[in-house]
Amino acid sequence: MKRVIFVGGTEFSGSTFFHMILANDPAGFAIGEAHNYLRPSQPHHFDMLCSCGAQPCQIWQEIALVDEKNLYQSLFDRFPEVEFIVDYSKNAVWIKDQVANLNRQGIIAQHILMWKTPFEFAHSYNKRGNIDAWRSSWVSYHRLYRTFFTEWRAIRYANFANERSALQTVCSYLRIPYFPNKEKYWHKTHHVIGGNPSARVHLYEDSSLHYQENVQRSSSKIEASEKGVHQSIFYESELDADLQARVQRQIDNNPHVAAILDMLEARDITQSGDYSQSGAPLTLSYPLIQLRRLKYLLVRRIAARRYDSA
Repeated sequence: MKRVIFVGGTEFSGSTFFHMILANDPAGFAIGEAHNYLRPSQPHHFDMLCSCGAQPCQIWQEIALVDEKNLYQSLFDRFPEVEFIVDYSKNAVWIKDQVANLNRQGIIAQHILMWKTPFEFAHSYNKRGNIDAWRSSWVSYHRLYRTFFTEWRAIRYANFANERSALQTVCSYLRIPYFPNKEKYWHKTHHVIGGNPSARVHLYEDSSLHYQENVQRSSSKIEASEKGVHQSIFYESELDADLQARVQRQIDNNPHVAAILDMLEARDITQSGDYSQSGAPLTLSYPLIQLRRLKYLLVRRIAARRYDSA
């Protein structure tokens, strides 16, 4: 049975490399941020490049002509050998709409969420000079995800990076093949649109032009180009003590953070407990959901007008 795997996660969660790892199989196909390509909401979404290096990529030229309701079916038709597509668009509104389309077409939809702890996530923001913005982003994303989806499991970034058995557990849950060295996604040519350059950079030899271009676009240039990091699954384990204390104060002032952590840990695929009711108090009300949808449509229209006037 054909299936589409939606990879969720906040920005800087590791979902770019994670979704390419899952699709690293002759029967797998990673498409990246299809949502941003077909429903652009930022200026750079109007000029997204495929990871294959072709400019333009014929596959994405064809996708642009397909009704988005038939996006995945068109890819299955074009590539009969593909059994599962991995999409890490992450936008909950997009995923909700696409799941409804897939259900009507008899295609299975699955959900897996990659997550970082507040300290790890704040560290990623701190490296980019925006430390105080982590909490709003982290809380908002996970509340929205919990509201829109019920059947999903999670995997913590640190566990996935440090425990190779975690990948095997994820593959077993998703019912996709696992094999030794599956994590080396750079051995396969992917047609990923968008994505974090820090993950895409591993697709290319470090002497290539595409490598240099992605390093320059990366918001974490040192991490991407540091000796020993290229073409490896990297996890930075040491966190600054002052940063941890600052984040802890921010956590203490927001009651949702602890509830989200409980939810993520309960749903983590490395755990075996009952997660069916985890996170119930976190769901958003119907009016708030509608406001999110309206905001989403407004942002897209503003971006389109700016692009048209540029």
